[in-house]
Amino acid sequence: VATMVMFSLSFAHAARWATIIRANGGHMGFMTSLKLVCVGYFFSQALPSSVGGDAMRIWQAHRSGLSLGTALNTVVLDRLIALAALLIMTAMALPWLKDLVIDSAVRWSFVLVLMAGVVGFTALLILSQLPESFLRWKVVRAAVRLSEAAQKTLLNGGSSFVTLALSVVVHIGVSLVVFILAEAL
Repeated sequence: VATMVMFSLSFAHAARWATIIRANGGHMGFMTSLKLVCVGYFFSQALPSSVGGDAMRIWQAHRSGLSLGTALNTVVLDRLIALAALLIMTAMALPWLKDLVIDSAVRWSFVLVLMAGVVGFTALLILSQLPESFLRWKVVRAAVRLSEAAQKTLLNGGSSFVTLALSVVVHIGVSLVVFILAEAL
């Protein structure tokens, strides 16, 4: 059952990534997106870190017709949007966490993490407003392109809602898988 739930989550993940790609002017069919997400899952498990799966997804997406920049930015945004969904879920759970967590230092750490997330995402979204003089560095130009891609995805009501909702579904599904495995053990 856990395996079936986990496999079904790959459909939501593929839909999220395809939505991000479309929001950024790229095109990738759902089945190609699903195939590349599964390839990424495999290499995330087979290699020592999950970065290998993302690298394979970027490379395969580029081979499938996306520009290298679009492939890179959409995979990074896919990860960042999943993080944003976790931050939103944590913010929504704060009232219950306050009742469960007694130590005030731990309570404040939740708040600080949420604040850092808000600051980080705000910085990401306004990074494209940097003065022209900063754009002489290659890394800054790449960060600005990521910021522009984030704006296209997150400041568009349709794609932001869909990607965040799919991220929440994936996180809840993974929690369900952990629960099923824990019960089985």
